[in-house]
Parts: sequence; structure tokens; C-alpha cells
Amino acid sequence: MVAIKERIPEDPFAEYFALSGSLKKYGRVKKMELPKHYHLFFCAWQTPNHKAIFILWLGYLRKAGDKNDCYKAFTKMIERGDYPESLDELLLLSDED
Repeated sequence: MVAIKERIPEDPFAEYFALSGSLKKYGRVKKMELPKHYHLFFCAWQTPNHKAIFILWLGYLRKAGDKNDCYKAFTKMIERGDYPESLDELLLLSDED
């Protein structure tokens, strides 16, 4: 997939990936070889010692305003704490396994 292999690694902080509001720490890809109306959500972190891109979730067919809209579902996952908040937290979780 061009998004994962090329576009996100080129500049994961590019404005065309940016989300806003409570999702501003996350990015999303739409189009770029994804089926129509699907969205790939990710988080990118950069520290002096590490760079990481964490692919979080492939959102299903988007229907804006629907109670099952993929942005609403992703927001709920973030609010529940389903994903790490930082690269350090991700690294700690990876050491546990």
C-alpha cells in the first residue's frame, strides 16, 4: 500500500494527514489505494532517539453524521485509552510481551 510504504514515512506530520480537535495528535489517510470512504488512522512520534509510526486502525466505510461514523468510533477508542499516548508508553508495552 502506497500510504504505508511511501507517503506516511515521507512526512507523517504533513498537513494532509492532520486531524483536528480531540484527534489532533493523530493522522489519517484517505484514498491512496484505500477503498472509497475508508480511512487509515495512525500516530507518529519523533524523539531525539527514535522515530515511530504506529498504524492504529482501518476505519470502515464512512457515513458522515451516522452514529457509527468511523471518526466517532476512533474517538471513542482514543477516549477509552485503547492506544498508547506516547512513544515511551508504546515501548513499555512492547517490553511487556
